[in-house]
Amino acid sequence: MIRINRYLSQHGVCSRREADRWIADGRVKINDRVAVTGDQVDGHDVVYVDDVQIDDDFKTRVIAYYKPVGVICTTSDKEHPNLTDVLDYPESLFPIGRLDKDSSGLLILTNDGILADELMRGRNDHEKE
Repeated sequence: MIRINRYLSQHGVCSRREADRWIADGRVKINDRVAVTGDQVDGHDVVYVDDVQIDDDFKTRVIAYYKPVGVICTTSDKEHPNLTDVLDYPESLFPIGRLDKDSSGLLILTNDGILADELMRGRNDHEKE
């Protein structure tokens, strides 16, 4: 079982913070009831956002991408050209780490927040170059 905000984030619907706002606004349902913050779901639950069922066919995606100079290392719509613009990938992915706009190099992008956290967390002593 996982928390509803994580479920929505894993399924590429929105971030966990945004999911918490949607839950507070009453936009999220689990089965036939309105979700509340902290609710947990499992494989038997049906989740809806704005009365649209969330597809339960979630698959972890990990992509290696060689970022060229000039691309901004963000998925935000506020800056362009960004990773979303150049990748044109059908699912929501976010970078693990960052490169400056004036830098090029290999990036790993994923939809798996736990993987990203494990790779980025300083206490895990992963060497970075």
